[in-house]
Amino acid sequence: MPHTNKDVVERTIKEERQYLDMLDTIMTKGEEMDDRTGHGTKSVFGCQMRYSLRDNILPVLTTKKVYIRAAYTELIWMIRGESNIKYLIDRNVKIWNEWPYENFKKQKESIYKQIGDSLYSYDGKENEIEIFDAEGKKYIVTSKEALELVSKYSPDTYRNQSENKNRLDTKINDNIETLDEFVEKMKKSSKTSKFVTIFGELWPVYWRQWRNFNDKGVDQLANAVEAIKNNPHSRRIIVDARNPEKIHTMALPPCPNMYQFYVNTNTNELSISLTQRSADFPLGVPFDMIGYTLLTHFIAKITWRKPGDFVYSINNAHIYLNQLEGVETQMTREPLGFPMIEIDDSIKTLDDLKELDWETNRGIKITWYESHPWIRFPIAV
Repeated sequence: MPHTNKDVVERTIKEERQYLDMLDTIMTKGEEMDDRTGHGTKSVFGCQMRYSLRDNILPVLTTKKVYIRAAYTELIWMIRGESNIKYLIDRNVKIWNEWPYENFKKQKESIYKQIGDSLYSYDGKENEIEIFDAEGKKYIVTSKEALELVSKYSPDTYRNQSENKNRLDTKINDNIETLDEFVEKMKKSSKTSKFVTIFGELWPVYWRQWRNFNDKGVDQLANAVEAIKNNPHSRRIIVDARNPEKIHTMALPPCPNMYQFYVNTNTNELSISLTQRSADFPLGVPFDMIGYTLLTHFIAKITWRKPGDFVYSINNAHIYLNQLEGVETQMTREPLGFPMIEIDDSIKTLDDLKELDWETNRGIKITWYESHPWIRFPIAV
């Protein structure tokens, strides 16, 4: 059962209906469009939702089960300014796996083209192979090293099996074909291995811009925290995610373009406004709701404020055509009331937030989450 404050429960039920109403608007009024993924969408342009974070409320949809752990872990990863999926995979969070896997498949095809029929050049030396990470950074490896990178086996196992093999033998190579095989090798590889370094990167994704804009040391999130503390009436407490210079190198250009904090010094409340260029309503929006409201609770805590409102503005709000059946199911369900969040007083700085981990449950507790069953929505890459 949700918490016992009936007024709070009724407020959050009403607020979740905003989301269901938007699903209905997209379904009934959305324009059917082709899109880059090939799946097609129904979309509308321009919508806004508003959620109160008062009473320690965390807006998590209840009309389908949402995995708070995954959204929480993703946010900590973002606060850390990381862009390699190894951190997430080690914590069994799968939400970004498809994008680096797509780059891996392209590079694997390139590896085989470069090797051709032989591992060796005419002078008997191993061929040199060019491999590129998601940013376009070039790595030069030997032909055997390249094959080890696309093999399901560890490098040592592969070397033992391929000793003295001059010709390319696909049976011996036993290369990675599936996403599950890719993730399994990522999990077993060390953080500093070439496989993780090259193929685990999403570089230079939008949350990297939060902590190190354009790789020039501008820490926008730390600057925002400082302004909330010492210049709360500023109208410039903004974190930009879009970096035009780096857009072409990103695995996925930023859907959330920017967020802005607002401090009401009369009530000592911190609010956030998120502007998003594009949103997958069934899959992306529920995660972003958790992520940016968690962020607001966290920043309010370390700046001695109380959480206020989450204002969520979306430009292209869409549902993929292969998600319609799941949406119809979700729209028949009644909201149950949002959960609550408690943050321990030991959490005082951004560095403290970077060390949070769902498994240890240190410093944070989320209670009263009850939901309808999970709905399977396919992801479009």
